[in-house]
Amino acid sequence: VWSADAEVSRLYQPGGDGWIMLQNRYGTRFFNEQAGLDRQKLFDAMLAEPALRLEVERLIHPLVQYRLEKFWEDVPSCPSGGGRTGETEGKILAAEVPLFLEAGWEPQKQNSSSLWAELINRHGHSPVIFNSASPRGVPLLVYVDTPAELRYQRLEQRGVSQDKAAALDSWQWPESRKKQGCDLIVDNGGDLERLKESAVALKEIVKDFSLMLQQEKCRKLLQLLDEL
Repeated sequence: VWSADAEVSRLYQPGGDGWIMLQNRYGTRFFNEQAGLDRQKLFDAMLAEPALRLEVERLIHPLVQYRLEKFWEDVPSCPSGGGRTGETEGKILAAEVPLFLEAGWEPQKQNSSSLWAELINRHGHSPVIFNSASPRGVPLLVYVDTPAELRYQRLEQRGVSQDKAAALDSWQWPESRKKQGCDLIVDNGGDLERLKESAVALKEIVKDFSLMLQQEKCRKLLQLLDEL
C-alpha cells in the first residue's frame, strides 16, 4: 500500500524535494531554527489563506503524482501489464490518495465496458458497490464511505481534532461529487469484521478485473497476429 500522506511527509523532510521547494518559495516563513518544516504553522497558514493553500498544492502535488507513478512502475511486472491493473504475485497494489480527483489526476483510459459488465454479473451480490456503468480506467478508483460523525470520532482517537478534520474535509470535493468520480464504493460505517468482508470482496473484484484485462490483451494480440 502506498500512501500520499506518507509521501508528503517524506518530501517535507530536510533536503527533500518538497522541503526545497517550500524554502525556495517562502524562505524561512514555515521553518524552525533547525531548518525543519513546521507543518502545523504551514497548515494554519493554508487554512487561513486559501490562495496560499492552492499555491502549495500546485508545488507539491506534481511531486506526489510523480512518486505515485513510480510506485506503479517499479513493482515487479505482472501478466496483466505492470502494476497498473493492481495485481502482482497474487497481491493487490493499492494507493491511498485523498485528493486524487481534486488534484485533477485521472486513471489510464481503458476500453473495458464489456468486461466491466461481466464483472458486475459475477460480483453483483458483493458488499462492494459498483458505482459506474464502466470503469474510468486503471487503476480502479475506490471510495471508502464513512459517515462524517463516525469518521471524526475515529480521527479524534488517532489524535486529529474535529476542527482539523473538518478543515481537511473542506479541501475535498463534496461527498456526492467524490462518489460520482469513483468506480467502487466500500462501506466503512460498520465494525471491523464487516470491513474485512468488504476488503476480501474488493480483492476478488480487482483480481478478476486484472485477469480479464490480461485475457483481453492476449485476445487482441492474437487477432493482430492472425491479420498479418
